[in-house]
Amino acid sequence: MGGRGVTTATKRLVAWHDVFESNLAGVKWLKHEAFLISNLESLNVGLKAGFLWDHPPIPSKDQLQKTITALKTLSLLSASIHIVELGQDLLIVNIQCLLCRVSEPEHFYQFVDISEHLDGPKLVGKSVLISQTLVLLASQLKSLGNSTKLCNDTTCFKLKFDATQTCVPTLLGLCLGYPVVYWYFKHGQESFLSNEKLTVFSIEADISKEYKSVSIFSFSVPTVLQSKVANHISNWLESSYDASLRCLLGNVVLKEKTFINASVIL
Repeated sequence: MGGRGVTTATKRLVAWHDVFESNLAGVKWLKHEAFLISNLESLNVGLKAGFLWDHPPIPSKDQLQKTITALKTLSLLSASIHIVELGQDLLIVNIQCLLCRVSEPEHFYQFVDISEHLDGPKLVGKSVLISQTLVLLASQLKSLGNSTKLCNDTTCFKLKFDATQTCVPTLLGLCLGYPVVYWYFKHGQESFLSNEKLTVFSIEADISKEYKSVSIFSFSVPTVLQSKVANHISNWLESSYDASLRCLLGNVVLKEKTFINASVIL
């Protein structure tokens, strides 16, 4: 049984490699192969809601659609995986997983207000504007799910929103499934987080025997609020990494580092 499992895992990795080789330009992606496979596998089983492919070379929309469609055809990715276009970013999203999370935001998200009129970051309780953003996202995800019928063809769905009324970093944080999501009120404001002490959390997982301790998540929290969101992050990780996933994924470790003037991970 052990030998058969290794053989199956090896064949799966070879299949991933072949799809990348057939659909991505050049060979630079090779050095990120473990990262890409691990993050897409995590997306596939629901540990992640969304993934931003920002490691160069960044594929074009056409390359990305062909790659995801090929992975779904080989059953390496599920039919619920689609591409969401958010502004200039192309996100690979598990529609079912993300819809579940935005439908129960109190379990999966903690919002932090970084509006420039404040004297520091604040936790957000109930907010009409954030609720409107959640409703906007949920309604469009439902429409996408219904229109595609979750088939193997990969739709590139353009998320529609009014940039003057909607906080884009909030939408991005929601789609990527971050447990702590930034929000600000004024459109076009300069974020004061560039001068804020931040704690950056990263999650590493053993996706396979070949790929151990690969980073599959990274998000920041203002250090001043760290103690207030600690339980939420712990509960979020437990909810995301439930018993059903323990059969598919290996060890999952939460690590943290504190920075001053860090690059903000929204």
